[in-house]
Amino acid sequence: MRFSLQSLAICLVSTQARFALASPCKPLTTTTLAATTTTTAAPEGTQMSAVFADGTEKDTYLDQYGGTYSTPQAGGSTSKARFELEPETNRLFTHLIDGTKVYLYTVIPDGPNYAFQFDTAANIDSITVYHYVTCTADPDNVLSCASESGPTPIVWYWVESAERYYGNSSPTFNSYPLVNFKLG
Repeated sequence: MRFSLQSLAICLVSTQARFALASPCKPLTTTTLAATTTTTAAPEGTQMSAVFADGTEKDTYLDQYGGTYSTPQAGGSTSKARFELEPETNRLFTHLIDGTKVYLYTVIPDGPNYAFQFDTAANIDSITVYHYVTCTADPDNVLSCASESGPTPIVWYWVESAERYYGNSSPTFNSYPLVNFKLG
């Protein structure tokens, strides 16, 4: 049997670097275990519906800008929006499709009327006529909401042509069908 120094050198190099180049010796073998875990988080909040005086309910969807509609909008989520009341402030908030946390806001009492609209805290805080909306839920999870500045109660209503919800500061407002928002 012939023994070659070249084979021995290759074998020594391969055992030092933990890989085999090509030699009659055996390289070291190592085994690596890999574990994969998957975490699934439940969506935050709860769905909310608009309840009309006749008991009819419409769903709520957000567009990518925080507008609230009864049907999915281009660029927004095709899933019904999920909402929460912030425990410390009772501000109603949700998340846009990109994960951005946004709050319900209004121009009431500076103006009499505004869309059921969401925006970031930074934007709301930087515009003097924007005010957070705070809400409380009754035992059936129906929300009563008011402008945080005032506080001025808000009457919610539905505009069919826009497929959108709006709020008004007049307690006797009845130009459009009135709605109550209900969590769950």
